[in-house]
Amino acid sequence: MPIVMILLGGCSSAPLRYEKVQGAKWDARSVVLVKKNKKSNLVHMDILAFQAPDRMRLEVTTPMGIHLASMALKNDEFQVALTRQKSYYVGRASAKTLQPIIGAEIDPRVLLSVLFDRVPDFSQGWECIYGEKGYLESCKNEKESISINWKHRELARKVVEIETEKVNLQVSLKGYEPIDNTEASTFEIALPTGFKKKKL
Repeated sequence: MPIVMILLGGCSSAPLRYEKVQGAKWDARSVVLVKKNKKSNLVHMDILAFQAPDRMRLEVTTPMGIHLASMALKNDEFQVALTRQKSYYVGRASAKTLQPIIGAEIDPRVLLSVLFDRVPDFSQGWECIYGEKGYLESCKNEKESISINWKHRELARKVVEIETEKVNLQVSLKGYEPIDNTEASTFEIALPTGFKKKKL
């Protein structure tokens, strides 16, 4: 059961209450810093996500707009197609799922929780802190060696930092657009022609 605390202090603006949003699109800028060699990797992500039930679609590109990957998540099942490698993965979501996409071993359900300002309650051991205005400020899971910090909020924009033993991932979310519904096929990626199916 997640542990939740209230922390005094808050934001001066009036950020969006994402926990009340059913579905939305975002433009995201993601920077991954690998702690061992201090190398960083920047990618852009077009994100479409819904909650209850949980669904997410990522389209990942380089800063120059070259397509790198597509990922679809439905509850705890994922499909990934890597454009350059012509590789295709399918299975149950885990910390390994995002590794070939953004170079960080982070469960995509953590990212989904970040989008909607939710406690990542898909796994045990999370402890979270809320600010006095009711916004999530941080979550950590010592057993899984991962922490999440909401660094900045301004209206619909926010910056979130996810840290593990190996990497630091900073995600800047902007371009918010609420979405009521979308085609079910959006969250399905068939094996593309010429791609090889692999296991993570």
